[in-house]
Amino acid sequence: MVKCKVMTTKRMQEAREKLAVAILKRMGELDAELGYRITETEFAERVGCPQPLVNLWKQGRGLPSSQYISKLAKEIPEIWDIMGLIRPGAVDDNLFMPPELGISALEKLRLLISWMKELTEEERLTVLDEALRRKPRGKRVPPVNAERGKRA
Repeated sequence: MVKCKVMTTKRMQEAREKLAVAILKRMGELDAELGYRITETEFAERVGCPQPLVNLWKQGRGLPSSQYISKLAKEIPEIWDIMGLIRPGAVDDNLFMPPELGISALEKLRLLISWMKELTEEERLTVLDEALRRKPRGKRVPPVNAERGKRA
């Protein structure tokens, strides 16, 4: 069984703090550009998310879900770095990797992909099933039905 933590508690706290600083910095830049103090509601409209989420992020009390990360990237391009994610459209050797993973992470990814290609369909479904069982906050998903290739 493979166990994997996406973010440690310490890493999540650091990300929340960095995001709060980045939002405040961007809102300050927008204040200067627009000539008036931008509200959280206006910033939320620019990002495309509800204002209460902006308030949480700005206070360092939450992190954006995947649906808001790419929207936030339009206003805060460094969101990918803050969240420790791979930038969309990044290719091969120019791929951004979080500093804590180091250069070997790309090689590990290449090895994993080549290894998956050598597996049978049933083995791939088993690996996928095990990976999908581990969802954030302990939520489990039903196993993949190997005969039909869909959830049981």
